[in-house]
Amino acid sequence: MSSSFAALAAHWLHESPDLAPAFTHLFLLNVFPYSDVFTTPTAELNGPGAERAAQAYAAHGFAPPELSEVAAPDHVGLQLAFLDHLAARNETAAGAAALADLLAWAPAVCLAVQREPDVHPFYHALAQAALTALFAGAGGDTLALPQPPPPDPGPLPDPDGEVRLRDLVAYFLAPARCGLWLSRGRLGAIARTLGLSLPFGPRAEVAEALFAAAGSAGQLGALIGALTAELSIWNGACSAWPPAAASGWLARHLQAAAQLTEMSAAFASQL
Repeated sequence: MSSSFAALAAHWLHESPDLAPAFTHLFLLNVFPYSDVFTTPTAELNGPGAERAAQAYAAHGFAPPELSEVAAPDHVGLQLAFLDHLAARNETAAGAAALADLLAWAPAVCLAVQREPDVHPFYHALAQAALTALFAGAGGDTLALPQPPPPDPGPLPDPDGEVRLRDLVAYFLAPARCGLWLSRGRLGAIARTLGLSLPFGPRAEVAEALFAAAGSAGQLGALIGALTAELSIWNGACSAWPPAAASGWLARHLQAAAQLTEMSAAFASQL
């Protein structure tokens, strides 16, 4: 596969007829490749990342037809295409800034794709090619990225000393807070290992159903263990990235691990 950002962008943005079901399952139902999903505490679309992307595109004359086909302008495919657009215009400083912004979150998107259960081999390879090209384009260990914000401490207890389920779920569904991506597919895979079934619905509802079902089945300890194992896999993968790209994610992993340890201790105290 070509390492050209334009070629990679085309594959992130377009489905081929033979890959259409895999494309839909991956990018429309499970992994949402937008910067705001991976960089904001709410993991929702059309936040500050989308606004920055739209402003940058307008400032540098970038107006591809795909802008009208995606849910928000900070789609990873558009961001990759923007890098080639800037390179073609010899806008070196703008290209370096765009690449630095992309490196703060796009590697996590790539890892989320690779971690998706039953991901098509093509998209697994696409994610690896994008990751390799991004790090090569930035000079590997010579990356100079903005200092990431300190990791979120996790959901805090209410006045009664309890952590509400919706706060816990919101924490583990926001990569910017916990450092990993839990798709509906991943949540379903975890449920199956615990012998549980989940409804089809929005990711937050599926996650809440998983915690509720695990509690009813006496499987909360096993669920915490499964989340800890997934976090460990993410931590190991991010540890292999250039330090500047990995540091923010590794800090989030440390905080998330502490959150899981606290949850495990609270669960053990109730036995």
